[in-house]
Amino acid sequence: MSNDERSAKNALKKIKKAKATNSRELDLRYIDLTKIPAELFQLKQLESLDLSGNQLSEIPAAITQLQNLSYLDLSSNRLSEIPAAITQLQKLSLVALSS
Repeated sequence: MSNDERSAKNALKKIKKAKATNSRELDLRYIDLTKIPAELFQLKQLESLDLSGNQLSEIPAAITQLQNLSYLDLSSNRLSEIPAAITQLQKLSLVALSS
């Protein structure tokens, strides 16, 4: 199993648990994700999402499906830009972007 596959499997496990428990927080930090699994965007109840310390180079516009998100940590990734669509997240009050 490659590192990417292992990271995705770990993320999907955490996403599945968050969905089952209707969790409002999800911690996907430092698991070497290279892309955000589409299943994440089904977690409409999320208020806090930590994606710090991964290998993400882009954030899909589908992030706008997380309308309850108030905290988003994208620090320590490989992002060169943030999608303008993120401004549609009206409850978003804090975005962490440090390198």
